[in-house]
Amino acid sequence: MKLKFAVIVFPGSNCDHDAHYVTETILGHSERRQYDGETDERVGRKVASAVAHGLRPIAAIGERREERDAVLRYHERSTHHVHRFAAGPGGLDWANQPDPFRTFEGAPRVRLPLAADTLATRYGDVRAGNLPPPAPLELTQVAILFELAFGLSAWKSFGGNRWALRCNPSSGNLHPTEAYLLCTATPGLPGGLYHYVSRDHAFERRAEAAGLAGGFLVGISSIHWREAWKYGMRAWRYCQHDCRHAVAAAASAAAARGWRGRLFASAADELVARLLGLDRDADFASAEREAPDALLWIGDPEARPDADRLRDALRGAAWRGHANRLSASHVRWPDIDAVERATVKPATSEIAQSPARELSPPSRPDRDLRFAELARQRRSAVDFDGVTRIEARAFFAMLECLLPRPGTPPWNAMPSP
Repeated sequence: MKLKFAVIVFPGSNCDHDAHYVTETILGHSERRQYDGETDERVGRKVASAVAHGLRPIAAIGERREERDAVLRYHERSTHHVHRFAAGPGGLDWANQPDPFRTFEGAPRVRLPLAADTLATRYGDVRAGNLPPPAPLELTQVAILFELAFGLSAWKSFGGNRWALRCNPSSGNLHPTEAYLLCTATPGLPGGLYHYVSRDHAFERRAEAAGLAGGFLVGISSIHWREAWKYGMRAWRYCQHDCRHAVAAAASAAAARGWRGRLFASAADELVARLLGLDRDADFASAEREAPDALLWIGDPEARPDADRLRDALRGAAWRGHANRLSASHVRWPDIDAVERATVKPATSEIAQSPARELSPPSRPDRDLRFAELARQRRSAVDFDGVTRIEARAFFAMLECLLPRPGTPPWNAMPSP
């Protein structure tokens, strides 16, 4: 049986009966928003109260029925079933394969140093949350973060074809994710918005703008067509998947520099698009559009970027560059457009950090490589030979790192690990 309305729980009222002790609570139900006029601000206060009383809150965004139904339809239609596959292209149009690298022609470039080999931080320390002192917020250190989070890790070739691998994982190595930097002025890097070109390890300066105090923002977007070329309507799923990989890669690379990453979870998609220049029709023209995904704050964990100030600074900025077209033609997948419309995120209240169960630090890896070395060795698990094996102890040590520990990356970047 499914209850139409949720039960109301008062913090502190359930402490006398251990067998029925409530540890988690869902706040912001769509019914309470629709019938009781509950607002994001009120939900935010409830979340803070729940945390103060030792509860683990789950904040619902309060979507409308038609939005929820659209997402469920997409989920059903884009899922493989026993007797049918989800709709796909049926074959790969290799002549129309998307360019794996987005560039903005006409945007001034800043070449970045390949300095990750100077990083002494060990992976075992990063995964245990034993971080080095924060590095200065300057060009070389920012370049190291982008190199280890979004940069190229290797080139491969076979049968006359050549392709790149990157430090952040991606479905089918298609890399729909684009990365941006919003920063204050530092020596060698004027303040503004930059697009990262992994192929060249360079920033393209898209706009000049006033800087941010105490840190910088890493912006993440997705080009759905890069995945849809191979996976059809399932592409939206994989773009969400890869976005989370990108956030984790950036949070881990930041931790290796002693920085704390923090997801700017309250930002609306409209704000993300505005700050990253994704809403500028003239700059994309016939090029494939990018969907706004996330903003990651790097720097002082107690500081928060001033969204209104950033928006005002970019409103009068001089913009440079036009996006390149990745494919000559496209196949349109209406299901992707529908689920993207249904999941547009509005501005929400900041979510208080939820209390998490205390866990012992993860064990040290058998091979404690430098973080930079390990980040560039990431590969997909393919071509199993049925002979090579991994010890159970090493395998479970890997799984242990998936447990949410608020003080370790990438969990330390999430409002609710």
